[in-house]
Amino acid sequence: MRYIGLIDDRERTRTSLRNAILLPFLTDGNKEWDVIDIEPLSSKADYQSWVLENEISVLIIDEKLNESSVVDYLGHDVVILLRAVYPELPIFCITAAKRDDDLNENYKNYNFILSKSDFEKNTNEWVNLFVKSGSDFYDKYSSKKDRLSELAAIVSSSDGEVSPEIKEEMNKIQEFLSITHNVDTVSTEAWLREFSAEIKEFDELLIKIESNLK
Repeated sequence: MRYIGLIDDRERTRTSLRNAILLPFLTDGNKEWDVIDIEPLSSKADYQSWVLENEISVLIIDEKLNESSVVDYLGHDVVILLRAVYPELPIFCITAAKRDDDLNENYKNYNFILSKSDFEKNTNEWVNLFVKSGSDFYDKYSSKKDRLSELAAIVSSSDGEVSPEIKEEMNKIQEFLSITHNVDTVSTEAWLREFSAEIKEFDELLIKIESNLK
């Protein structure tokens, strides 16, 4: 399953957008996509782990997140944080508010900023764009995870002798997957365990990986 993340402080708006996005999938019989909609999280720092844990492939976020909630940040603040960690994650803004200086200054951090009325007029076209951009990201993300599992197996069988090329590739993949950016140790270990479940002596493997990436 592939997921579109939707963040808005107004429950009615979230429900309306969720239903509008899902309608083309229901019409086409597409069961590969679903929408996870949430109200703003209490802390901006929580969005990084939320994206990772829910395997978000496309993010849709409102700008005015503090109209019906008590958060002290706006949508573009979240996007700045996420873009630094997930440079290739497709991010769209759907807003009923007039585009202000903050949005204009941060336009480069979004794939596109569109008005709610424009989305409603061309829903199918926008959903197709969400799916296309999200599919590209999902496929690339999945291939990186598979490759990291392959490299982990190499590390496991190499008795600690890992070439500089492999260490460099593992570093780059881990950076792409964002498992080394401010994710706590427990989350990182759980993530590695999930994608290396077939490898015996996991604790020994984890030590080898960490020691060879220093």
